[in-house]
Amino acid sequence: MKEAVVVFSAPFLRKAYADFLRRQGFDVSECADVGSAAGAVAGKVLVCEHSSEVDAGELVGEAACAVVGAAPERAQDVAALKEAGAFDVFIGTLAPGQIVEAVNTYLDGVEGTPKANKVLSRDALSSFVAALMERRAVYAPVDGRDGHRFEKVADPSSVRVTYTSTVLPVKKVFAPVIETLLKFNRVEDSAEAEQPEVEPKVLLGVHPCDMQGVLRLDWAFTERNPESNYVNRRRDTLFIGVTCTPDEYCFCQNLGTWNTREGYDAFMVDLGDRWLVEILTDEGMRLLDGLSMLSDADEEALRKARVVRRDLSSPPLPVTFHPATTDALMEMSEDDKTWVDVANRCFSCGTCTLVCPTCYCFDVEDEVDITLSAGERVRKWDSCQLQSFAKVATGENFREEREGRVRHRLYRKYLFLPERYGDVFCVGCGRCGRYCTADIHTYDIVAKLAERHSATLTDVVGARE
Repeated sequence: MKEAVVVFSAPFLRKAYADFLRRQGFDVSECADVGSAAGAVAGKVLVCEHSSEVDAGELVGEAACAVVGAAPERAQDVAALKEAGAFDVFIGTLAPGQIVEAVNTYLDGVEGTPKANKVLSRDALSSFVAALMERRAVYAPVDGRDGHRFEKVADPSSVRVTYTSTVLPVKKVFAPVIETLLKFNRVEDSAEAEQPEVEPKVLLGVHPCDMQGVLRLDWAFTERNPESNYVNRRRDTLFIGVTCTPDEYCFCQNLGTWNTREGYDAFMVDLGDRWLVEILTDEGMRLLDGLSMLSDADEEALRKARVVRRDLSSPPLPVTFHPATTDALMEMSEDDKTWVDVANRCFSCGTCTLVCPTCYCFDVEDEVDITLSAGERVRKWDSCQLQSFAKVATGENFREEREGRVRHRLYRKYLFLPERYGDVFCVGCGRCGRYCTADIHTYDIVAKLAERHSATLTDVVGARE
């Protein structure tokens, strides 16, 4: 197991960063000061502050990879910290995405990743897509009437990999909005299940937030009783990611879901006039082998790509809450008036859940033909924000009030599912706020709760074992 040491003087921050790294698979030691950390960081990942309480300069030289958050008043020390051995230094509060990016870059050097680096010119994108289509079905963002959307590509020239967000997430490729589960005939007393065939495919232009969404759905649809339709559509799928163009709604960096490595077979870094194509897996090597439009990357492209990835790991929105502490925040906020305030603005239209990469609730209906002799059992996306969602056959509605439905959605993302999955189920894509008719944004809700309960949350989290 990878080892890390976290050094922060404030118990809340120390616990928040330590728990975040544990969720990333690290064995973590927590230290409050330089004295307790001295001698303990050798050969390990070090995540620490640089402030009047903690002088990171005394520790960074011992660590294998030191990621430092320097207080603004100590910004003049950045060059000295790097000279002393810090792998990377950020000014201000460390965002989880910055930690993930720095550690991934460090591990690239240790583990020999990427397996190869290629360059793709901008004017060769269509020919690149066409070459992929000769080897697999290709799904990618294309222009739509209301924005970009992921579709199976028929025309290579329609693909757009420079975009902020698709309206619907990648999940629709594996869990369609509407699908037939079985067909039945009452006269013949027969029923036949519909099983989608495995289609070798590549998803091109997938942002890190959407990739993290797919990984969470993989767990949701296979954790207990594997759902065969999802599994068949997901099987034999390769992913080529791409850097994004964040807007004011994006907050994947705040949650640590900015990850350009996990789940991908290749990743494209936008360098302006071209893309650096980082090939990450053996499957990615086979997929891209022999494509004439890809040329070997030079050192300048590699250097520029590192800068681009690092810059994109910094959050557009302030780091006002930590993903490893939102479970405690939700528990203490059950009766907060914020839920009422949000509910008073909400239209209960369900848009937020339909555009979410990790919502997977559905309804199943039998649709019978006009003769009442045959029909289909159909599964459709559903939403916990609709008034009828929690209504049962006897007439009771367990979440009839809008306030309860709004709270339930946030609890699913930050409390209920994380207790089982081990990480937040929100990936910070920003779609819920971007497409909400009432301009309600999940980030704003959680940030407001964190502000209102900061003192209590600090005490509770800081005291956690």
